[in-house]
Amino acid sequence: MSPVRTRAVSAAVIASLFATFSPPASAGPDAASLAGVYKHLQAPTTEEGRTFRNEDILEIVPYGKTKDKAYFRLYMRFAKGHVCDATGIALTTRLGLKYVAVVDGNSCSMTISFTPKGLEVQDSGDQCRMAFCGARGGLNWTSPIRRADRRPIRYGKRILESDMYANAVKIEEKASASKPPQVPAP
Repeated sequence: MSPVRTRAVSAAVIASLFATFSPPASAGPDAASLAGVYKHLQAPTTEEGRTFRNEDILEIVPYGKTKDKAYFRLYMRFAKGHVCDATGIALTTRLGLKYVAVVDGNSCSMTISFTPKGLEVQDSGDQCRMAFCGARGGLNWTSPIRRADRRPIRYGKRILESDMYANAVKIEEKASASKPPQVPAP
């Protein structure tokens, strides 16, 4: 067999193996591969003679026995102390997390994605902002946080014992209980 044909056959075999063993495009990574803390320290700002140094923080902890769910906490401080502090149990996606829940009576749908520009948060209809942010906070933004910025969480026990985690689990369990059971196809 000629070297050109050998390379073509090898490439075809490798491509077929990749297609056989790779997850579907819509499948997300294992929650454990996202687990960690991601931080970005913002440039100092001065307001009314006081200097502030704000930080964006995303914490991700695998949830339950499934590989496709994770607890998250997204904390951001804005000018004059305004804050967004979002927590919940989200599904993993190809790019990050997808959160859908009813929070404080509002339907909330938000994606948290790692893109080439950084960590991108999209709040569909601004409903999550109403539940998680102060007057001047917002959840539609992109932070310079990259997936490579992930560090291990050394305070995991504190997260699992927190009121925020307990509330996120309560919302998740209520949502799971209200879903009709899946009937297997015949």
